[in-house]
Amino acid sequence: MNRRQFNQTLVALGAIATLPALAYPRDVAAIPELEPAERMIRIGLVSVGGADGNTVATIAQGLSYVTRTIAIDTDSDALISAGADRTVLIGRGIDKPQHPRQAFEMARRQAHDIEAAIGDLDLVFIVAGMYGAAGKGVAPVVADVARRKRITTLGIAITPAEWQGAQSSPRVRYAVQEFQRAGVTVFPINSHHMTMPLGHGGRGVSQNVKSLFASVSHAIRQHNIVGIDLNDLQLVLNPGGIAAMGFGSADGAGRAENATQQAIAHPLLGTKRLRTATGVLVNIRGKAAGLMLGEFKTVARAIRSYLPFDSGCLYSTSVDDSIGDKLIVGILASVPAAANLAMI
Repeated sequence: MNRRQFNQTLVALGAIATLPALAYPRDVAAIPELEPAERMIRIGLVSVGGADGNTVATIAQGLSYVTRTIAIDTDSDALISAGADRTVLIGRGIDKPQHPRQAFEMARRQAHDIEAAIGDLDLVFIVAGMYGAAGKGVAPVVADVARRKRITTLGIAITPAEWQGAQSSPRVRYAVQEFQRAGVTVFPINSHHMTMPLGHGGRGVSQNVKSLFASVSHAIRQHNIVGIDLNDLQLVLNPGGIAAMGFGSADGAGRAENATQQAIAHPLLGTKRLRTATGVLVNIRGKAAGLMLGEFKTVARAIRSYLPFDSGCLYSTSVDDSIGDKLIVGILASVPAAANLAMI
């Protein structure tokens, strides 16, 4: 079922009132048909400067639709252990930069190497550790190369918790802003918000990156009941802006409501950010035989009740038989930078 047919079904059932005006206009017939994709979208997962102890191979483990993993760093030893499909060494590996500007200039001189690694991809996720000079300085160059190649790009900025060094460090905030200026939608993940045992915070970071990747890739790559394309993604997730994310899962009676409330209450989202969102992408995943229109309506109503009236919103429903009887809800929201400062 394509999006126009799905909307017509919702209109017939009286459900269109629960959906956002910008995403689903009253004149449903005016929504253009989506042309079938001529080829599968190629998705890359890129790590820059470390990811809170996670290698790109660790993050990619268990994920579907990863076309290529790429590790980019100024540390040759880190690249050896990265387990990536491709690696890009910035500099000689022995002259590690001490300042982000130095790393930035080194990366600019090797922009052609970065382009060779990512240039044939359609969508890239850049996971940048904002701990040292490499992540802060190299990530904006990678993002700029992707922008010039017209590659849709989502950035994940992993920022240090207070005990790891100045949660509100001006240098970290500046680095995230430079990442944004390269035209990337940036999802900040601060280790402070990961409720994992001491020494295992990296697992929380990894799981959230996995959930973000899964929500987007399932919505775009799979044969969905209701899917989205890269233009939709850029429409609701403002390039150059800050975004928040939340995920939830539940089974049994009331699973749609329970999974949605979990996603809304997620430490990387919350009602405060959702109430200020300018654009939202929602992905709903479940077993093929178990997805019900009533559950879709429950999810849509719950999320819409928190959103500003004029915010744009897109919904995607995809089949995932690997999750059993669970329903998984992912919410990605573009928010004003001021509403997300606590995440940096």
